Amino acid sequence: MRGLYRMLDANWNRAAEGLRVLEDVARFVWNDGPLAERLKGMRHRVRGVLREREGLMAGARDVEGDVGKGMGVRGDGREGLEGLVRGNCARVEEALRSMEEALRSMGLEREAGVCEEVRYGMYEVEGRLAGWLRRVRVARAFDGGVYAITAEEYSRGRGNLRVMREALEGGARIVQYREKEKSYRAMYEEARALRELCREYGALFVVNDHVELALMVEADGVHVGQDDWPVEEVRRVVGPGMVVGLSTHGPAQAQAAVERGVVDYIGVGPVFPTSTKKDVCAPVGLEYVAYASREVRIPWVAIGGIKEHNLDAVCELGARCVAMVTEIVGAEDVRGKVRRVRERVEGWRGRAPAPRWVREWEAVLARQEAPTDQRRPTGEEEL
Repeated sequence: MRGLYRMLDANWNRAAEGLRVLEDVARFVWNDGPLAERLKGMRHRVRGVLREREGLMAGARDVEGDVGKGMGVRGDGREGLEGLVRGNCARVEEALRSMEEALRSMGLEREAGVCEEVRYGMYEVEGRLAGWLRRVRVARAFDGGVYAITAEEYSRGRGNLRVMREALEGGARIVQYREKEKSYRAMYEEARALRELCREYGALFVVNDHVELALMVEADGVHVGQDDWPVEEVRRVVGPGMVVGLSTHGPAQAQAAVERGVVDYIGVGPVFPTSTKKDVCAPVGLEYVAYASREVRIPWVAIGGIKEHNLDAVCELGARCVAMVTEIVGAEDVRGKVRRVRERVEGWRGRAPAPRWVREWEAVLARQEAPTDQRRPTGEEEL
């Protein structure tokens, strides 16, 4: 029984500490009072469930004799706020499950039930937190970003890994894997390698069309077209943590994408004639870019026939992110090409009108604050 109390002691503290970290993120980083209050309530329930047994747990504690003391904790590879939030969500959930099993083995069903309730509540909270983190990542990547898309047939005999490494070295923030003619196994191997490469450079890695491939290689996102899988089903399958992008070809499709509430960004185009997609519609022109800049409330990327010589026409209307295929992969100096394009896009900041989505996300981009219309906690009192 002493060993079970040691289990409870370690996980009781671990769960409460993890909840406090998440509570402080909600309170001080995101200024989200309701979420902070909810996490506070969960923390107090965890603390309260074993309050009467605190003495027994303290008596069983053996820090010096703990064989697990000093064991390293391996994260999920994410750094910064995202790593902090994801790590503590997992910490809380795992601790609560361990407490639940220990309590049931001791015949303490009521206490085990409380841990189970809080654990399922934590899953719901984690989904909400994952949604905020996902949207922040997209906003940061698309504000002044170059969106590079693979196309090995236009790459002068160079492989996708080599070309995309050079694009990332030049400053590309998003890489989309779009290869339709390769075998499934070849796509899997290449996509997995590109995912690792993008993590090395801190860039978003998106898979075109293939939802199952995006899941298998743990991509950051998946991009689908108007005639592909319904985006609601894509979101249901990939969950709250993965980015979902959707191609759009006019204002009605853009508005529908925003209203659905499951799309993180849209492609706006094709702006100019393009030959890299065989099944693409006719060019929609700069009018759609102007509309997107005025009206679209989520990040968007201008795409289709964009070259260095017509880039300014797109940027002066408010485009903060441009996607290129042959202009990048077919360049002799991929690194230099991406660097020049990125500098040109950035050069329009302050000269061109800021698109609506940027204006509405300025607080997020500046402080990683979650936008909320709820009240914020006042003072520094104990929540």
